[in-house]
Amino acid sequence: MTTYNINSVKTAATGLNDGNLTTDVDLGNGTNEAANNYEGAGVTWVGAQNVGTFKFINGSWDGNGSFATDMRIQKLASNGVTWTDITTWTLSPSYSYTNTTANITYTFTGAPVQAWGMRVVGKLTITGHTSKRARVREVMAYANQGALVLNASEGAAKVLARPEVHLPIGWTFQPGMIYYTVYEVCPEGSLVLTLSMILVQILLMRGGGLTISPPIPI
Repeated sequence: MTTYNINSVKTAATGLNDGNLTTDVDLGNGTNEAANNYEGAGVTWVGAQNVGTFKFINGSWDGNGSFATDMRIQKLASNGVTWTDITTWTLSPSYSYTNTTANITYTFTGAPVQAWGMRVVGKLTITGHTSKRARVREVMAYANQGALVLNASEGAAKVLARPEVHLPIGWTFQPGMIYYTVYEVCPEGSLVLTLSMILVQILLMRGGGLTISPPIPI
């Protein structure tokens, strides 16, 4: 990309959102970028999503592999063409633009935005920097911190928030399940009583349906 907000040159790369966190996707497809060009990695949807967290795993380094400068997070507008910067979000950890970015997961977070796509972009092939191609292993968009991933392959993906959970002693968290803690409020509203805790197991079925197991009192 000759500038950071171009859309027309994007191509499908299923490896960026396939759950494989160890295999590089070379954003230049093996070709060095011209001076001051940009590359990006992201995900798009057929419908709007409210996104509050975006993560990407940087790939390996061999002189190439990191962005060289001017990395930014962007959202896609409803027209499916216009990318704009999200300037209010924060990044952790900071991005060094060096070999130390290899295999690191970077997280952008902020107030949720409505988007039809999310991507990270950065400039390559600048004076004084060796990297002419960036590599990314995975991109992940979330409704909020701790939410389930929005998967590009599902089109207008389902967004299921995973709330903060404190399981009783002896219970362990199992990936793929969503846990809820149920509370009761006094009529006066002056005191919140924990009357019961219920574990609800929700399994996402391939057909898009949900199977909910009976409550298990603790």
